[in-house]
Amino acid sequence: MPYEGQEIRRANGFVVKIVTLEDELLEVEANYRGDAPLAQAHYHPHQDEHFEVLDGTIHAVIGGVEQWHREGETFDVPAGTPHQMAAEGPTRIRWQVRPALRTAEFFERFYDALDNGFPEGMSREQFLAEYADVFRLAEPDER
Repeated sequence: MPYEGQEIRRANGFVVKIVTLEDELLEVEANYRGDAPLAQAHYHPHQDEHFEVLDGTIHAVIGGVEQWHREGETFDVPAGTPHQMAAEGPTRIRWQVRPALRTAEFFERFYDALDNGFPEGMSREQFLAEYADVFRLAEPDER
């Protein structure tokens, strides 16, 4: 069960720390090593996201528009908008999701599954279908 102050760590060095966990707001700080490619295009059907770059640079493709955001800059991803991101070198961001819904639980379970495998008898597709209210992969024509 996710909780404020929790650090969710990936084997690849990615760390998400839950700062605020309320019904209407999930706020995390994320640290990237900065050597991973753009994440797979996805969207959040019912949630808006707001990002603030605290250190480093984020390369983002939001609704098909490529952009780079540097320290001190902010940007938004409206609900339903396909997007993908990657850090350009070591980067730290503050990331808000409104409303929170089950996103913290998704982070906790998904990041663990990426490193340790999905629950026995469950495919990646079945796992993602369980969280379709907060996370969906974008179809190729939606990128």
